[in-house]
Amino acid sequence: MWSRLSLQPLAAGPLTPFSYSVLEEVAGRAWYQYFDELGFEPMPRARVVRQVEGYPYLNLTLSAQRDAAFAAVEPMAFLLDSQRFPIADYEKPGFLAAMKAGRNRKKIASTLARYQEEIAAVTRKAEAWSSKTSELRWTQADILQVMEEIERISAATFKLFLAARHNLEW
Repeated sequence: MWSRLSLQPLAAGPLTPFSYSVLEEVAGRAWYQYFDELGFEPMPRARVVRQVEGYPYLNLTLSAQRDAAFAAVEPMAFLLDSQRFPIADYEKPGFLAAMKAGRNRKKIASTLARYQEEIAAVTRKAEAWSSKTSELRWTQADILQVMEEIERISAATFKLFLAARHNLEW
């Protein structure tokens, strides 16, 4: 299932091809880093974001699959004609699997707590980078430099955003 809701704070309207390519790269990298930190075996080439008529959409199913498989988090569902349709397969775990899933849910909680502590430092770093780049004269070499830096700098910021949005929407 694809949704625009998670990305609306970043892209309220349609994106240019350039803006979308940056968002797609950063979102994919941040998604992979988040689930890799949790040990939830993210798929390296997973398509996390897609664009339809200029609007970016986030793949909710991928995250729900990782959470359901590794932490037994029941995926969100949508209602159609009073019938529930979960966005990912979910099977209630047995006793031993539930113990492992419980440890993984604690890992999610501790990771989110750590991210909460990192927000100020990550924000300062992103603001410093934004201030530095806004002062550039924007020659072609500067644009290439910014493109190289944007993927490296923004992945950490987007990872915090993605984790917070993902865990709020459940």
